[in-house]
Amino acid sequence: LFPEVKDKTFDAIFADANQRKKAMTLVLEAQGYLKQNNLTKPAGRNALEFYQRALALDPDNRDAKQGIAFIVTKLVDSAEQKYQANQLASALEAAQTALQLAPGNAQARQLVSKTSKVVDRQANITRLLDRANKKVQQGQLFTPAKQGAFHDYKTVLSLDPNNDVAQQGVERVVDALSARMWQLVGSEQFTQA
Repeated sequence: LFPEVKDKTFDAIFADANQRKKAMTLVLEAQGYLKQNNLTKPAGRNALEFYQRALALDPDNRDAKQGIAFIVTKLVDSAEQKYQANQLASALEAAQTALQLAPGNAQARQLVSKTSKVVDRQANITRLLDRANKKVQQGQLFTPAKQGAFHDYKTVLSLDPNNDVAQQGVERVVDALSARMWQLVGSEQFTQA
């Protein structure tokens, strides 16, 4: 019928059609996981993995590419909502996943950046508060200079003016200093007071 076409060509066409059929089956499974909102989890049963497997079989599969783009959009939206709800670890995870899937996505990049900054700031505040509390226990209220508990609490307040723990810490330090000064005045050690 087609004498110029060799058997190998038909075999290649058949193999290609078979790959595309398998890819479409994977896309349909991915769409089922999308309906269940299993975008990236659980492992082995999520839309992303099935779209990626479909693309491995058929790199030009438009439905799989669109599915991954949809997942990126959902991840970015979820990251923004979680950021607004102060669920920073979840927000960062969603934004990082979106950025891995779409490295050029400016919104995902911005979310990773701003969420990382807040997470880093919170970690710094926690570290400063822990250090200040230890210094209070050690009696290092103001000394050494710019390293005492008072300095650490004030640094926290410069990062987070409404931080209750730091505000209470400043009050404790001031109260401890006042008590010490009255103790010295009471024992007539005016120069130390």
